Amino acid sequence: KRGSTIYVNANNVSVHGIVRATKNAVVNMADANNLKLTSDYLEEYGITPVLEADVGGNVIVGNTTGKTEIIGDVFAHDGGQVDIILATAGSVLEGTTNIKLPEGVPNEDGSNEEGIVNLTLSNGATWSSFDDSYVTTLTMANGVVKMFGNGQTITVDALNGIGGSDATGTILVTDFSNRLDVNKADKGSTLTVAYDGTYETIVDKKALILERNKKLDDIVIGDGADNINV
Repeated sequence: KRGSTIYVNANNVSVHGIVRATKNAVVNMADANNLKLTSDYLEEYGITPVLEADVGGNVIVGNTTGKTEIIGDVFAHDGGQVDIILATAGSVLEGTTNIKLPEGVPNEDGSNEEGIVNLTLSNGATWSSFDDSYVTTLTMANGVVKMFGNGQTITVDALNGIGGSDATGTILVTDFSNRLDVNKADKGSTLTVAYDGTYETIVDKKALILERNKKLDDIVIGDGADNINV
């Protein structure tokens, strides 16, 4: 219903299918603990939509205490907003984030304007992205971003820490063509870039550069990169 709000505050909740908020409606799952969201792969469009907000709708998922698993792709378009908080080591987002619908995907409103996706990763929570993604605000406090796939770019409009602290986290890449493109970042933010399936900080970057003829420092790019310690 237009402008209505649905609250989900139970424990051990599993939902299979698309959670969608449209026409100024709100789906608030922030108080649901041990939440798992899954969806079906749409082979025709190559996506697995699990969260969607459009036309002023707002989907809110996750909290600072419970485990949240989101297996699928996130879409906010045409003024919609998706807010995700992953704040425990077992919490994961496995999929892409998008502020528009991919080309060719039907849209009942006929337009495809931008929306907002805000993602918080802390305390070891992990986001695994398998294709190009866009995040409006990425808030990190010891969160982990895994980038899979050659040539993948994650674009972040704003990189922030929590409560005024500097952003901290790990960027795990599987290919040196992966890029984290940050438009704005809190000065003093620190990201550890790791390669080839390990969370360990690569100490001997020089040896790795000679071996691969690449630079890990080049993975974090964009206007905000000067404020980030890599």
